[in-house]
Amino acid sequence: MQYKITAQIPPLAAPGTRTSQVNRVFNAALGEFLDQHGGARYEEMYARYIGIAPRFRPRSGDCDPWVPAEEADDALKAVLRRGTLRFGFVAGVPYVYRDEGRLTGLDYELGQALTEIISHHYHGAPHRLRAEWVELALPGEEQADKLAALAGGLAEGDFDIALSGQMMLPTSYLGGAKIEWTAPTAILFTAVSYTGRDDDKLDVRKMAALHSGDLPAFEAYAAAESQRLGLELRLFSVMNPGPSPGAATNLVYAIHTAGGRAVWDTGDISDSDTVMLTATDHFAVGDSLASGEQSTRQGFGGIYLNIPATQELWPLAGFTAGPGDVAQPHFAVFAEHSDSKKPMAVDSTQPAQSSGWNVRVFNRTESSRGTSVQLEAGTGVVKLAAGRYHVTATSLVTYDDMAAFGKVTTDAEPYGGYCRLRRAEDVGCGNEKALAVGTMSNANMVPSTIDAYLELAEETRLVLEHQVGANVDHLYLQGIWEKSSWHVFARIAIQSV
Repeated sequence: MQYKITAQIPPLAAPGTRTSQVNRVFNAALGEFLDQHGGARYEEMYARYIGIAPRFRPRSGDCDPWVPAEEADDALKAVLRRGTLRFGFVAGVPYVYRDEGRLTGLDYELGQALTEIISHHYHGAPHRLRAEWVELALPGEEQADKLAALAGGLAEGDFDIALSGQMMLPTSYLGGAKIEWTAPTAILFTAVSYTGRDDDKLDVRKMAALHSGDLPAFEAYAAAESQRLGLELRLFSVMNPGPSPGAATNLVYAIHTAGGRAVWDTGDISDSDTVMLTATDHFAVGDSLASGEQSTRQGFGGIYLNIPATQELWPLAGFTAGPGDVAQPHFAVFAEHSDSKKPMAVDSTQPAQSSGWNVRVFNRTESSRGTSVQLEAGTGVVKLAAGRYHVTATSLVTYDDMAAFGKVTTDAEPYGGYCRLRRAEDVGCGNEKALAVGTMSNANMVPSTIDAYLELAEETRLVLEHQVGANVDHLYLQGIWEKSSWHVFARIAIQSV
């Protein structure tokens, strides 16, 4: 039989034509991995999870060349600068799953290995870059649903590449998502497995001799056994957008045409597990990787025949955001509302010139997208992932003894002050070490503002703080009038750029 990549999907991208540099770098590392030890490293990894060496191995010739470091775009620079390559995944055996609480799987091990190769290429050391795994929950197990969830995570910027045992699907199944496939990480075929049903009747020795053979020989065997035993063979496949249902019905037709009898049974992933482990049907037709993994489980009493049920090969691949699909920026807006009467304080442990700084403790998240900007509750600390950010902030304080109902006390000669951004660990530092210093204001509820751009080489914890000197008597960071908490005394808005 002449096996080839299915015509149901667009042709594989030619090396060097992918627009995503992160994708191209992943592919360059994949190409190196596939060629290590003449392909033995890939085959050993595959066999550990599937129980058999790959019948069809991906080609390094389908992978991209390395992107020169001096030509790296912002997305690739961000990965190298923050020191993490973020993989999005939906948990599933044998690709990425938990074993005794720890992640493992074919794609997990591959992702870890490729991250080390990328790190060595750009940093000269294997562990300067590390893999970070971002899990997405999924209510169902359909390939199309998984792809949509992962494509959404890419669009939100939650991770850099989806690596989750994803079979490449026809464009019609993408739901309009703009994605760019990597080179194949594995080559799937629709495999035939014998579950063990009627092993006291079927000629199991003759069947075992068909292992890793071709479909015509299996069809001839199945038809002959059906005739010999007067037995109706039951064939199972999962109902999905892949090739399994068509392969199963074609096999039923071929057995009938040759004079035997067969019927088709179908179900979902859990039904497939039941069929394989309890032999409710004679043969299962499905994803070669998943079927191979099922056959290694305790309780399987049949034979993983490793016979392709069609001539079509389906690539398994990772993917990134597609051409023209710009990842959405991460952002968050945090505010300090007047939940209490909160006086300013002096920190006597700090030098006099630093003792009057008061951290704004944000108590509202007004909007948020993505994971790069996070608030540590109750501390005022905002945590930013490595990257570039536009930050705007406003901060004010007030004179008030809260005695006058609904009115604010002002001073004819108010103290002057301002806010600033600093790293959380730089308590009491001089302004030279601050990340940004706000505009001048005074204590008569006149705000100090910040409008700044930050470029952070590593994860950073920062705070917004305000000072009007060391004399803070009758000065407040929050105030309540008319029992309302809707008095915003500080706000910070941060967006990745």
